Amino acid sequence: MSDVEKKSETQEAAPKKKPYNLREKKEKKAGKRMSKKELAALLIDFFHAKSSETLSMKYIFSELRLTTHPQKMLCVDILHDLLADDYISEIEKGKFRLNNHGYALRGKLLKQKIRHL
Repeated sequence: MSDVEKKSETQEAAPKKKPYNLREKKEKKAGKRMSKKELAALLIDFFHAKSSETLSMKYIFSELRLTTHPQKMLCVDILHDLLADDYISEIEKGKFRLNNHGYALRGKLLKQKIRHL
């Protein structure tokens, strides 16, 4: 084989690079932007779904797909607000659980005389 044939074979075997504007776009790792109200509603629903478990911050971040620092800080802020409102309780540092105060019933009690026979 001549040198020209070897060069042509190696050029064909190597993948061709596409121009910069035709390359496939990489997916971003960051989640979508959320407002404080949306994230608070998402957190409350998440705590109700896992009401019997103790949840760490790291687990909450991973389950809700909070990947950027601003999203995590907003979540921490909401967690501290829920803690101040006594909606959740902090078991250990960074571990939270939903407060289950029970249910309150409201109504009238009707007393009836009991007849002894």
